[in-house]
Amino acid sequence: MNKIFKFKIKNLIFSVVFGLFALILSIASLGFKPFESLDNKIVDSIYQHKTDAEPSIVIVAIDDATIENYGAYNPVEYRKYFADILNTWADRGVTPAAIGFDVIFNKAYGCDEVDLELKEALSRHNVVLGVNGMSRTEAPYGLSTTIYEGTKAIGYVDAITDNDEAIRKTYLKGEKYDSLAYSMYSMYCKSTGIQASDYEKRKAYYFNYYASPELNYTPDGKVANVTSGF
Repeated sequence: MNKIFKFKIKNLIFSVVFGLFALILSIASLGFKPFESLDNKIVDSIYQHKTDAEPSIVIVAIDDATIENYGAYNPVEYRKYFADILNTWADRGVTPAAIGFDVIFNKAYGCDEVDLELKEALSRHNVVLGVNGMSRTEAPYGLSTTIYEGTKAIGYVDAITDNDEAIRKTYLKGEKYDSLAYSMYSMYCKSTGIQASDYEKRKAYYFNYYASPELNYTPDGKVANVTSGF
């Protein structure tokens, strides 16, 4: 009797476990990942640290104050502003080790005269320009060749988002082009004589958040302030 009872208990446990496993697989096949939210919270607890941002990094933002002063984003007008900023820096002897533009300079929205002006301004600095993801294996597609001739390097800007639309990891190196972040890092290391760390191609890496994005902006880190004198 005891053997029969134990056998039935084992069968019941096996059936329940197998049923739960099958249910999880069925739900996952429909695109729902029941443990991903928990995994995201664990990752956040490891990689998010509310500390001061690196002081040597300045984020120049097109924020509400910038749009209020200069109007809605207009590719041609803002390319003039970018050229003014770079020329102002160069004229004053401000030469950052690396400058990155998380902006796609599309040829269709440009102006030959302005694009040439921006190219000349870019050539005065160590600048890395962003390209979209499709440009990782092909030549930059649909972009202003004039502007990109003035840059020292390019990097793709597409991102990997999780189910909650947060960005926790990114590809650093591609087959043809590296990411904008890694290209800027490489440029910085080259300019300062630091040995750059190497990473595997086509592998996603988690990265540390040391502050919320808005905390990384400095009082001078706005286009409106930079153009009036950095």
